[in-house]
Amino acid sequence: GGGGGACGAAVALLSPWREVLDAASWRGLLARGVLPKLAEGMAAFRVNPADQKLGPVRRVLAWAGLLGLEQLAALLLLARRTMRCEQRLFT
Repeated sequence: GGGGGACGAAVALLSPWREVLDAASWRGLLARGVLPKLAEGMAAFRVNPADQKLGPVRRVLAWAGLLGLEQLAALLLLARRTMRCEQRLFT
């Protein structure tokens, strides 16, 4: 999957709330409603140059402007720790 449409709509829907909520409430909203889904996608991310699916990465990048640097870094590090390569890359 591409990962752009629904995620872009969610970003657009939640963006205005960043200005309304205080910083702790905003981080809490992301931690409860957004970060678990992004983390789930990044944990399943696989490197496969022959048929690369970048949906999880695109979803994280769609949120990059609204996530804190620490949250963004944590998601990308999660992908690094759990990244799996297709076996045929090594045979």
